[in-house]
Amino acid sequence: MIPALQAKKIIPIAWAPLRRGNFLNNTIIKIAEKYNKTPAQIILRWNIESDVIVIPCSKNPARQLDNISLFDFELTELEIEAINTLHTGERTSFNPNIFDF
Repeated sequence: MIPALQAKKIIPIAWAPLRRGNFLNNTIIKIAEKYNKTPAQIILRWNIESDVIVIPCSKNPARQLDNISLFDFELTELEIEAINTLHTGERTSFNPNIFDF
């Protein structure tokens, strides 16, 4: 967690954490294959292990099931660090016309 947030006991929330995700990233794909999970599940698990509350949303029942099937594995410290290095600092804006929730 970010030290400034931790100092103030603020827990960040990732609302729609899969929106505009880079699911084609080789790092994410390799980790997903290792655990027999989807790239989206890896991203959600990374958020959880980074002490971020995740609020994924989907109208698709299969994706809803995927979104809650996150608690039968844990990422290693090396995998978490590898995902951390993917951060570009870019922010996204919400456009409901683009995404199928």
